[in-house]
Amino acid sequence: MMSALFNEYPAAISLVMGLILIFWPPPKRLEVEAERQARLAELASGAPERFLEERRSLEAYGPGHAGPYRLWGIILLALGIALLFL
Repeated sequence: MMSALFNEYPAAISLVMGLILIFWPPPKRLEVEAERQARLAELASGAPERFLEERRSLEAYGPGHAGPYRLWGIILLALGIALLFL
């Protein structure tokens, strides 16, 4: 069933996955950043660290960025559009 879906609708699947990868990361990044800031506030108020140097790692490393996901989304979107015309 699943292989038939991929054989019949590759352009649609590529378009949908491309759009998901382009528009999904920003809201997820905001959610992760809010969780990170909340944990930093807990540590500042005296909560124990869950692992060695948790505070330092939270301060030094952010949640990342959506660049690679968006790039793959753009590639999949372009591929899907190209497959529509082939």
